[in-house]
Amino acid sequence: MWAVALVVACAICGNVDAYADKYLVTGCGYSGTLMTTHILAATGQRVLHECVGLDGSVAWEFAFAVVSDRPHRNIRKCPHNAMPRNPSEFSNVVCQVRHPFKVIASGYDTQFNFANYGEADIVVPRELGIAREVFLGMRREYQLLAWWYVYTRRAVALSDGKVFRFMIDPYSVLLGHLGIRCDDKCTSKVGALLKSPLNSHKKRDVPMTWTALTSGAWDAATRRVVELSMNMSLGLALGEN
Repeated sequence: MWAVALVVACAICGNVDAYADKYLVTGCGYSGTLMTTHILAATGQRVLHECVGLDGSVAWEFAFAVVSDRPHRNIRKCPHNAMPRNPSEFSNVVCQVRHPFKVIASGYDTQFNFANYGEADIVVPRELGIAREVFLGMRREYQLLAWWYVYTRRAVALSDGKVFRFMIDPYSVLLGHLGIRCDDKCTSKVGALLKSPLNSHKKRDVPMTWTALTSGAWDAATRRVVELSMNMSLGLALGEN
């Protein structure tokens, strides 16, 4: 079964040394990137999630240049394919963003540990100007918020204004940023996917507000993360939650 999966993946994997003719959709994890991969595939795009296909990639980790010698955490998903070392290798970058409260809700109860989740434990504290131990010592919701802020800010900067707000903007916005045309048959496929179980997200049944996050921030670093994230969320017009 694994061998069959690899053969299928290989059929859409790109040249391991060339990214200049490919696009990247990036942002923070839990921003609907897997759903976007399915949508793009439905339009006929040869795209992979957290790896690189013939047409492009949808991956949060590719927003920053590689900063360590760690093996990519998803290398087994596409072992024949090299990983880009810098987002500047892609010809077109689009930022995909989701409201930070929804990212927190999706990521809160997952099992991943930021200490070994891609290079987030290096990149996030570096970009915030804090020690790695400070970031790893934050409560879960503040770690997720810091991750959201750093990777979303980076994706916005890389995208040159090409931003897609997941579950706010219609997918035609993303397709327009990528220069992809979608006929009636394609539109029908996209609509069906949006109504399917694939478009579901884990949700923590705890109400979240900026006021509550601010009052729960007990140190200067955490309070700064809340302030920066709130301002960016408002600036991107992501709504209340």
